[in-house]
Amino acid sequence: MKRFTLKACCTLMLLASCFIFSSSNAQQLKILGKPYAEAYGFAGIIAQTIKLNAPDSANTEFNRRGMQVTLKGGDSAAGPVIIEFIKGEANPDIIDGVSITGRIPAIIELYAALYDKKVKAVKPEEVYTSIVRDGEVIGVRTDIQPDLIGTDGFLGRIWIRKK
Repeated sequence: MKRFTLKACCTLMLLASCFIFSSSNAQQLKILGKPYAEAYGFAGIIAQTIKLNAPDSANTEFNRRGMQVTLKGGDSAAGPVIIEFIKGEANPDIIDGVSITGRIPAIIELYAALYDKKVKAVKPEEVYTSIVRDGEVIGVRTDIQPDLIGTDGFLGRIWIRKK
């Protein structure tokens, strides 16, 4: 009986820790309306999810529209991923939108891991869907023309904006 109780307690603790981790990760993914100081944390989650190097200031650009972080990996098949944090019109210190652009396999893998696994059931070149979560519309599409970015092959994009 003690062994059964011990196994049941361990199982409950494991389930509780998984729930706490998933809910804290979901909170970290909520980015709209937050200050630019939180952009690197969000970019770090993206980098960790698709196994790219952590974001750094050498691969960050600022312009009047917002901030752009390029995530790169040594020999990663994901290739570079560009995360653009768009400034708010009313308050330019607040993130009003996010665009994540990269090669189609990396974008599909990222969207499936963070937001909706059902995206893997669609042909990669035909992905165009979105979900609404916590007042944010999170969408993905994979028909971005390469001449817009200056890379070879078709690209995918995840966008996050207010509902």
